[in-house]
This record gives sequence, C-alpha cells and structure tokens, in this order.
Amino acid sequence: MFSHLTDCHFLDVIGFVADVKDLKKFKTARGKDTKKLNVIIQDLEMDSIYLSLWDSYADRILEHGKTENNMVLLLSFCSLLH
Repeated sequence: MFSHLTDCHFLDVIGFVADVKDLKKFKTARGKDTKKLNVIIQDLEMDSIYLSLWDSYADRILEHGKTENNMVLLLSFCSLLH
C-alpha cells in the first residue's frame, strides 16, 4: 500500500481502533523508562495499519479506551517504517 513512499516521508493517518495490544514497559539503551502500545486501526474499506504509540500517546489511548467503545485516531506527521 505504501511502497511508493520514501523512508523519510511523513503522512497523516485516520482510522477507527480495531485492536489494542498489551502495553510494553522497558528501558531504552540510554536507561530511560519508556512505554509502547501497539494498535491496529482500520479505514472504511477495512484496510488495516499497525501502529506503535509511545509514552504519553500510549497512555491517552488506554485512558480513553476505558470509557469509549468506538474510538477514531487522527495522527499527523507520522513516520513510516517498512
């Protein structure tokens, strides 16, 4: 789907949250405590994107997920890794 984009391309992403994986907590190589939450979002055509959200972004998704059953994510200036 994104094969035509270069490694340093930024994009905006919108979709509904289809799945939220377990929060992972770990230390970086520099000793900083950090968190990562993997999320799968889908568009109206049911195309899926696997996202990794870090630190406060992960916290926000988990907090809203406690009260919201249907959640839509809009992310700006995302970097693409493939």
